[in-house]
Amino acid sequence: MNRLITAKDIAKRDNMIGVGAWIRSASARQVQLKRITVAWDGRTVNGEPVQAFVNTGRVLAQCPICGRHEYVDDQEPIFYCTTCGNGGSVAARPVEFPEDWGEIKAALLKRPIVEGFGRNEIEKVLNSKPENLARDWRPGVKAEELEEENDPPVAEATSPQIAGGHGDLGGEEVSHD
Repeated sequence: MNRLITAKDIAKRDNMIGVGAWIRSASARQVQLKRITVAWDGRTVNGEPVQAFVNTGRVLAQCPICGRHEYVDDQEPIFYCTTCGNGGSVAARPVEFPEDWGEIKAALLKRPIVEGFGRNEIEKVLNSKPENLARDWRPGVKAEELEEENDPPVAEATSPQIAGGHGDLGGEEVSHD
């Protein structure tokens, strides 16, 4: 399972044809349950963009109104919070991904994970554990920085013992007379 989970995966799991269809369905369901007042109209995308980020292999964005997170996808970069209904708006927000998104994904996918248990890929990702570095990324971090974290330079030997010297090992001086 060497991939990141996006809104497209959530839509597919729920038998929707795409992210937009999933958002329309999920927001309509929240209206029926009286959790939000209006659903996304399926057309309007405007307002201040939200920033995508990656948390434990999940591609998400944070609602600027209520602070909750929703899955997002770079192929259909739209965000609609099903917790607060984007503050009672029929408009979804655009999602911004960095220019080096492809390289960022590639760097994150180099980080091995121990696959968790689950009934589907999404649950397996949610239940997986990193072998070393988590598959996390925040806006502003460049792909090169992730690559450096993935493959840190070998520290140079600073100890005389490691470097082949005989330096002071501590303790008392021993005479060899």
